[in-house]
Amino acid sequence: YQSLKAEHESLKALYQELFDNAEEMAKELQILESIKENEHVELMKQMQVEIDSLTISRDKWQNECAELKKQVKYWKAKVT
Repeated sequence: YQSLKAEHESLKALYQELFDNAEEMAKELQILESIKENEHVELMKQMQVEIDSLTISRDKWQNECAELKKQVKYWKAKVT
């Protein structure tokens, strides 16, 4: 009887811990879902798309500028 009682108490404590963890996880899930639906998250997504687009555009202009500098250097060498 004593061993069963001890095991019961152990399982009861484990159950309470699991129950408390489930409640905490439910609260965290609710917080995460509210953040996900928040307008700021959507704004951050839009801003990231714009950043990616600007990065591509910047890289294109930098490459074109480097090519033009090479051409200027070439033509300067031809003139002198």
